[in-house]
Amino acid sequence: MKVDVESFEYIVLPDLIHFNAICGFDFVIGEFHKKWAPFEFEPAEGIQRNTKVESEEEAVNLQKSLIQVMHASRQCSVEFKTQDDESYMASGANIPLPTPYIENV
Repeated sequence: MKVDVESFEYIVLPDLIHFNAICGFDFVIGEFHKKWAPFEFEPAEGIQRNTKVESEEEAVNLQKSLIQVMHASRQCSVEFKTQDDESYMASGANIPLPTPYIENV
């Protein structure tokens, strides 16, 4: 699975770990957007906690902790690889995009 969710990895990955959903994958490739710190995500309805990262250093520490928890699990063999791959944008490939629907009036 590829995780490239533009700093929401600090919300998504803890929940995937907590509910063991991450264990459904052999490996996960993702990136952490520490350069966007500080940031704070307000809790959605029904969620008790917000996610707040106050510095790039804190973001790096959280990243290391999340990866360590994934790799330390005795019941989950997922392997996390940090990778920022945006090469598809420079490949020159013609990526088909949906044509907007225009109603004839």
